[in-house]
Amino acid sequence: MIKPVKFSSSVKKACFAIALLVGASQSIAAEGVKTIKSQLNFEQSVQELEATLKAKGMTIFAVVDHAKGAESVSIDLLPTTLFIFGNPKAGSPLMKCEQSVALDLPQKMLISENSEGEVFVSYNAPDYIAARHKLSGCEKNLMVITNALKGIANKAAGLNQ
Repeated sequence: MIKPVKFSSSVKKACFAIALLVGASQSIAAEGVKTIKSQLNFEQSVQELEATLKAKGMTIFAVVDHAKGAESVSIDLLPTTLFIFGNPKAGSPLMKCEQSVALDLPQKMLISENSEGEVFVSYNAPDYIAARHKLSGCEKNLMVITNALKGIANKAAGLNQ
């Protein structure tokens, strides 16, 4: 027969704290992903993102409605729309620094809604992409892209800039 182990209250508190941290870490966004909460509803955020990209002269390569795709195979998915967009003036210099960055280009921005009806705008953080591809000599371009993506995301989320 196995005897139960008795833990002191400090060990129990430490285990509880660790369990809380592990649980909390699972709700944190994926590494390298910037996410902001939108002040707009899902459709408004989608429309605002599209209008903002067009106004900034971005090429929209594709808009992927993942929920519609899931519905086509009888799977319910919360509203999830991905925009794939870019501008050769911004992306090409990064690829010149390190060609493998093309794996992460063109840029992507996701509008998603959770089960509570909260809407989020997410995108890949340029500094994460730079680290992933070991970019060097592209700092100025990265700063321009970082500021542009932040501005686009804020506009899509209905936030003042």
